Amino acid sequence: MLGTFAEHFAIWAPALVKLPDAVGDLEAPLACGGLTAYGAVKKLTKHAIVPGSRVAVIGAAGGLGHYAVQMASAFGYEVIGVDVGVERLDFARSMGAASAVDAAEAEAKITADGGVHAALVFTPRIAGFELGLKVLRPGGLFGQRVLG
Repeated sequence: MLGTFAEHFAIWAPALVKLPDAVGDLEAPLACGGLTAYGAVKKLTKHAIVPGSRVAVIGAAGGLGHYAVQMASAFGYEVIGVDVGVERLDFARSMGAASAVDAAEAEAKITADGGVHAALVFTPRIAGFELGLKVLRPGGLFGQRVLG
């Protein structure tokens, strides 16, 4: 059996991170989601998307998306959180999104302002991927994390 339910499995040693004893068993898994979002946000500058640029995070209130919202905001990006429902949009704003838009209205609202420099997609739904492509300005960067 492969994966996390196996008793043993091979892993590439440089990919391991030693955690201090102060990090408990309930906190350690948070590193996975945080590092996944961090990797996506850090790649923005590698692809010439500089702080101050508009970035849409689709699935902004989800398990990985809310990390991306916080990190991109902290790095100085203008984050537009995209999700569904008032509570999830409020949560995205509370995590640092400059604005939050319901997915049903996102294409019209975001493209009316010229689109985004980058779209980071943290949803397993094909509609999220399609939306991410539709809200990009010409030459924009599309990033996704396949979930499921």
